[in-house]
Amino acid sequence: MVKKLQINFGNKTFYTLIAILAVLVVSAVVIAYNTNPANPAVMGHTANEIEGGMGWRHTDVKVYDSTPTSGDWTDLDLSNYVGKRNSLVLLKVENAFGFKTRVNGEQADIGQASPSSTGAGTSAGQAGTGTIIYLAIETDNLGVIEFNSYYAENVKIWLLGYV
Repeated sequence: MVKKLQINFGNKTFYTLIAILAVLVVSAVVIAYNTNPANPAVMGHTANEIEGGMGWRHTDVKVYDSTPTSGDWTDLDLSNYVGKRNSLVLLKVENAFGFKTRVNGEQADIGQASPSSTGAGTSAGQAGTGTIIYLAIETDNLGVIEFNSYYAENVKIWLLGYV
């Protein structure tokens, strides 16, 4: 036994329903498209538009400009830039002799090069007066790292970017 459902619309009603459906579809497309900026470089969503997105985020902002206590580990909170999450950050450091970084809360000391050498890798290095080093370090889950310098005067640290 076959059941049959038949709905009869007049032309006016049928075309009105088609027009309403078309308006709804066009509205959904318009709402989904971001018009700011008016001519985006990427159609659709970039990694920066998706929460927790992937990709390099260039900042180049000075995050520290002071003289830390020699030999003491100092917390550097980067959460205003990277958020309260683990991030890999690239730092530029100026005027820091025997400068070392580590994940906040780490208890082990960081190895470094001797004062007469030019650097020790990605977590420690020598930056004499007027010179710079670049260091990569992971933040903790709150966006914080630690640093110390056995001799420092007016240390400047820039957050160049992060992932």
